[in-house]
Amino acid sequence: MNLMMVESQENPKPSAKVRPAPRPPAIARRSPSRSIPPAAMFFLLRLRPGRPRRAAGNRPARRRGGDSGKKSGSSSIDIYAVQCGKCHKWRVIDSQEEYEEIRSNFSGNPFYCSRKPGISCNDAADIEYNSSRTWVIDKPNLPKTPEGFKRSLVLRRDFTKLDAYYITPSGKKMRTRNEIAAFLEANPEYKGVSISEFSFHCPKIVEDTIPEHVEKRVSGGGSGSNKKSKTMKDQE
Repeated sequence: MNLMMVESQENPKPSAKVRPAPRPPAIARRSPSRSIPPAAMFFLLRLRPGRPRRAAGNRPARRRGGDSGKKSGSSSIDIYAVQCGKCHKWRVIDSQEEYEEIRSNFSGNPFYCSRKPGISCNDAADIEYNSSRTWVIDKPNLPKTPEGFKRSLVLRRDFTKLDAYYITPSGKKMRTRNEIAAFLEANPEYKGVSISEFSFHCPKIVEDTIPEHVEKRVSGGGSGSNKKSKTMKDQE
């Protein structure tokens, strides 16, 4: 299983470490390890910090025809991280391309600290997995995004899930395999690209790292409460 971080406001909670480390243990109100067994962690994605809320009197007027109720089109991923198969420390991956390269053949070529230049298992972790940000679990062995295309993951505002889509070299956004198939058929210059190189699998949000203000807002409504329950069941 792989893990990542998604777009989220900073959660004002003390750190909760997943595995014992040489540093002093942190005290947390709730431990994110309840949602993810430590042995299942390999890839982690952290969400981008959200914008602070404006006071009611300071909110700008909505533009006519605006889409303020829709999710942002930019990727929600803030940090890509991979867990070492030996020492279980987290190593930050510098780019989405490098991350996808590691993820694409994770079963056949597991990640170890030594894969990063000048780094070994004796070095401190690059980042600690805790509940100060929202994290999502990614899946190993997904195909690399074809050259020229861009894969984007966008978090829904209610934190129920992420949506995946691809952007073509010409800037067209595609949300389904049918759209991709039609695009490839209409553009013979991409005849070397296979539909199997595209995946709309979305990482699962780690429930215990969802900001508390989001949990309260979602649990307050009937339909939102059902969404929350569904998300929890999906992660069990």
